Amino acid sequence: MNPGPTVVSQAGTLDPSPGRRDDDPAAAPGLVSGAATVIVGREAELARLRTLRDAAFAARPGTVLIAGEAGVGKTSVTSAFVAETLAADPRVRIVRGECVPLGGDGLPYAPVVGLLRDLADLFGERELLRRAGAGAPELSWLIPEFGATDRTVDGTRPENRLRLFETILRLVEDAARQPLIIVVEDLHWADESSRHVIDFLVRAVTGVPVLIMISYRIDELTRRHPLRPFLAEIGRVPAVQRIEIGPLTDSAVEELIMASAPGHALRSSHDQQKSHDQQRSELIKRVASAGGGIPYFVVELVRASRSGGELPETLRDTLLLRISRVGADCQRLLRLMAVGGNRVEHDVIATVAGLQAIDLERVLREAIEANLLVPDKSGYGFRHALMREVLHDDLLPGEVTRLHRAYASALEEQPDLMPDSVRAVQLAHHWYAARDNQAAFCWSVEAARLQRYGYAEALRHYERALALWEVVPEPESVAGPLPEFLDEASMAANDAGDGDRSLALLNEALRVAGPDAGPEATALRLARKARRMLNLLQPGVLDLMDQAISLVPSDQPSAFLARLQDYRASIQLLLDKPKAIASARVAIETAAAAGDPDIESSARNTLGCTLATLGIDPDEGPAQLGRAGELAITDMTRTRY
Repeated sequence: MNPGPTVVSQAGTLDPSPGRRDDDPAAAPGLVSGAATVIVGREAELARLRTLRDAAFAARPGTVLIAGEAGVGKTSVTSAFVAETLAADPRVRIVRGECVPLGGDGLPYAPVVGLLRDLADLFGERELLRRAGAGAPELSWLIPEFGATDRTVDGTRPENRLRLFETILRLVEDAARQPLIIVVEDLHWADESSRHVIDFLVRAVTGVPVLIMISYRIDELTRRHPLRPFLAEIGRVPAVQRIEIGPLTDSAVEELIMASAPGHALRSSHDQQKSHDQQRSELIKRVASAGGGIPYFVVELVRASRSGGELPETLRDTLLLRISRVGADCQRLLRLMAVGGNRVEHDVIATVAGLQAIDLERVLREAIEANLLVPDKSGYGFRHALMREVLHDDLLPGEVTRLHRAYASALEEQPDLMPDSVRAVQLAHHWYAARDNQAAFCWSVEAARLQRYGYAEALRHYERALALWEVVPEPESVAGPLPEFLDEASMAANDAGDGDRSLALLNEALRVAGPDAGPEATALRLARKARRMLNLLQPGVLDLMDQAISLVPSDQPSAFLARLQDYRASIQLLLDKPKAIASARVAIETAAAAGDPDIESSARNTLGCTLATLGIDPDEGPAQLGRAGELAITDMTRTRY
């Protein structure tokens, strides 16, 4: 593939639209749109991207991590690269997902939903669901408008989450029958579940022409940022490369300044004694110094210079000055949109703003023409995330509360503005920011229970609800009894891979339930605690199981007792294999007497594995495993065979 142009000239923003141009069928979704982009000083980065692309398109898929601080031009480089790739080969397919910040946490599965919607644009929704096959219900949990939702699907089960991941992989491989570029932007804002999907794709995509491009801000990565361990692990994958985009050199900054204002007078002062060339030279030096080599800052400083006066000292001042040049109605709308996030759907902002359609269109058009907002198919995004951050940080405390309340009220009044799971997350966020503890509690509970595949995100909502438990009236009327809610939170923590937190929540459930809890409820919590302790390599696991079993009457065989006995035998299989044989036989006897073939199957599986591992009886071990397979009736049990 011959390399395309390395410079996309014409003055404009350094970070183009988060949407696509509907009038340009060749435009890459989310990347080639809006004002054109000035690219200077990035020849080395573009050359390296071309090398990685050529290798990936030769059916050696690869991933490139594009790192850099805010405003340095990660999106600009990606956009220029995608544009030249499409110009050289229009067959190339582009799908894109963008991570969305939401009150410090990423919106669950936001980049994955973006990728799936772009795949639906490629295939058509019906064809996408047909290709998804058995995974169609899982896709529809993420995007309900796909319309194949099966309400019997339990997203908390590992096999359903695995099916979701494998379905996404299959769709990506289908799309890669033509060369495919997957772009994931702003990974520093990603939720944990999205990181899991991306990690899976990076490792699992093989033998097809796919290049995965992932951008993130290095200045966001504090010591405890959750992206750090992700980057450390994924960086060990041989097919993963990293490109860090640094500040521009002085000569590149000068070139950018000159390219950003062709034909415009650049003034550094009102000193009429200085020639135009002197003023221009002086301004270039000041902008180069103040901009720190960050392209976005440089371009904004150049824009500020056109109005004359003193050059702003900080990027914040520069951006606020630019915002101040639009009308008061437009400024109010921008502040409102800043509370909604980096991008807001048109229907949402229309409802929240409460303006007549003609007035809303007028102020939106003003913001778009001022290069503050960029439209896409169904909404509007800020030209750069820094613009939104500056606007949000400039809000007064009372404004923050009022505007978040406006969003929350609108979403409650118009439930069809977004899917239920996304709506619950948004409502929990907005009511919490609006300092309405009761509403925040109710929607946090709802959001926790709707996050079918986002375990870490569900845990955060459980934690918020627990933090509000003591400050809201009658929390049990919303969430149910506290011990049971703690059980749910503990399961979410376990599914999210946080064993320590899961154990702590279980201990709290045992404490809160106290002696008034029934024997079965206590026994179940003790058994779960034993499993958590086993996972954390803590001692006393078998003693806990003995305590749990002692709470259940043994004179009448029950499925619950058989389950505990089987649980104990499976733990002994790991810790004390010879003793697991007797425990498994007891569980088999109890399960058979209770008439539960699934538990009997599990216990026979444990017995068969133990006998085979120890080599005690070469005939009985395989026989027990064969009988276990015959008795298996649930999907989870069948997966063992």
